[in-house]
Amino acid sequence: MVDIAILGLGNLILGDDGVGIRVVQRLDNKVPENVDVIDGGTAGFGLLNILDRYERLIVIDALNFGGEKGEVSKLNVDEVKDIGKINISAHDLDFIDALKVADELGSVPEITIFGIEVGYVDRTEVTMDLSPEVEKSIDKVIDLIHQEIEKHKN
Repeated sequence: MVDIAILGLGNLILGDDGVGIRVVQRLDNKVPENVDVIDGGTAGFGLLNILDRYERLIVIDALNFGGEKGEVSKLNVDEVKDIGKINISAHDLDFIDALKVADELGSVPEITIFGIEVGYVDRTEVTMDLSPEVEKSIDKVIDLIHQEIEKHKN
């Protein structure tokens, strides 16, 4: 039975904003059988189905918390639900709204979020490239994901 999902969020054509997708692309086929790896893109409310299907969800996303570019932070759901505390991008707002709806429906799994500091993302500049600082954070995030999976083995 698959009970854990790793969900990468972001927009690949906006450079660093796509780091969540880049992480899941590198993770694919490098996780245990009970773990699904999902490219969530900018799905927003389409995430409700994902939130309802799994006992555990590990989310990776580009966020702007005012730290150093490439810095990785581990967050819980309550920290990201309080939208006033974190400067988030448009697709993250959809994720937060999906979380709130799922919470009302009683279908929120246990969620861990790894946010990668990207700073300002220019939404008018189309690029598939990650900045060097954000690129370097990917291996660290992958290690943290594997640690999370190990902690929750039954």
